[in-house]
Amino acid sequence: MSAEFGLGTLVHGTLRVSRDGALRRTGSSSDANVSSSGAGLAEVLISLALVGLAASWAAPEVAALRRGVALRAAAQDLGTEIRALRQEAAALSRYQALAFEQRDGRWMLQHLADGNRNGVRAAEVASGVDRRVGPPVDLQQRWGAVRPGLPGTALPRVPPARGALLPRGDPLQLSGTDRVSCAPDGSCTTGTIYLIAGGEEVAAVVVYGPTGRVRLWRYAPEAGTWMRY
Repeated sequence: MSAEFGLGTLVHGTLRVSRDGALRRTGSSSDANVSSSGAGLAEVLISLALVGLAASWAAPEVAALRRGVALRAAAQDLGTEIRALRQEAAALSRYQALAFEQRDGRWMLQHLADGNRNGVRAAEVASGVDRRVGPPVDLQQRWGAVRPGLPGTALPRVPPARGALLPRGDPLQLSGTDRVSCAPDGSCTTGTIYLIAGGEEVAAVVVYGPTGRVRLWRYAPEAGTWMRY
């Protein structure tokens, strides 16, 4: 029996009895590859799960950052338009205006030009005395998610104004009108246009009437105050 045992070969797990009777560990390469592949796959799955978890944590911050960038770009764009309007009024010696209009729930911006040197007036725009310059601009196409608006919570008015803004109130604080008008002497309508992105991020484009200066502000909810861009 010992001879048969010595001449035979027994495999048990990774232990092998060889012809000389010695017990040696000779694990097959295929077994090692399976074990290595299994460990590698588990590591990959764990890494993917961690990456997904980190991405889910970062997603709100990334979305807020994108809204902030879009809001600032829209405020700068509107500020540039108002400054150009002021320059055009001075160059042409005629009043020029930017009128905000809502059509089917979308905000539009229309350039208007005085036709009889007495200022841009709604009745004269309707009659054709004061003319529309070019087609209206769809602000939501131009600015994406940014539009004139106020959030659902009360905010303080942007300096130098005082008091509070009503939740979802009128975003056009333009001396009771829906437009910014600039005169040949460089003065413009005094007021503020509030812009909103995503229902939370808020900016303000402020026009200081006598000088026609334009200043851009953003609301910092963490500080509860307005800050200059």
